[in-house]
Amino acid sequence: MLGKKLIFFLSVFIFFSCGIDDIVYLEPPELIHNPAGHTDENQMYFEFRTSDIKNWDIALGFFKGFEVYYRIYESETDCKNLIENMVKYNESNPANAVNYLLSSYNYKLLTYQGKSYQDRPLVSGPSSSPSNNRRVKFRLEAVLSLPNEFAVEGEILATALRQFGDLFSNAKRGDSDVQVSSSPSPDAFYVAAFAATYGFDNSFRPLYSELLPLGYVKIKKNP
Repeated sequence: MLGKKLIFFLSVFIFFSCGIDDIVYLEPPELIHNPAGHTDENQMYFEFRTSDIKNWDIALGFFKGFEVYYRIYESETDCKNLIENMVKYNESNPANAVNYLLSSYNYKLLTYQGKSYQDRPLVSGPSSSPSNNRRVKFRLEAVLSLPNEFAVEGEILATALRQFGDLFSNAKRGDSDVQVSSSPSPDAFYVAAFAATYGFDNSFRPLYSELLPLGYVKIKKNP
């Protein structure tokens, strides 16, 4: 992390010296819970902590909030390989990692019931100077007595949904957010997720932090 930030600030110095527009750096969120590898259904959730305080201090006016990106895989191997590839890309190209994820791997925007994916970001930044960062927690599949809800700082907002408003339990081969495999799992899908801080630059173009890998979760495949 220190090496990446050093490279970033050296780049900022070079750009300033050349008279190019200011570069804004957004701090990424922080991982709390990764569901990958858990067999206990109680642990099948994603959770991260926002970076409101740092972004309010360093990027006020540019910082807008936080987004979550996902893709559904028929193959667990494909899912794990993609995460590994993106971790490597993120290490060498943190400023472009979100754009690369969306354009090259066709990742989609997570949303929740009552919120359009076009109403970005998923989690808005605070309206006044924050005293704390927030916990964002969500499940993609209802299990046992645990619903598939999206919550911020313990407040349940609604059911977690795919980009176009459908449930993850309704995913099927051929959907735009499903990665087809030549060797699909017969009874499960695997959903990889990433989070990032979102904002705008001086020209109102989307601005992102580096990616935060949230891991992946196994969900049942409906017949």
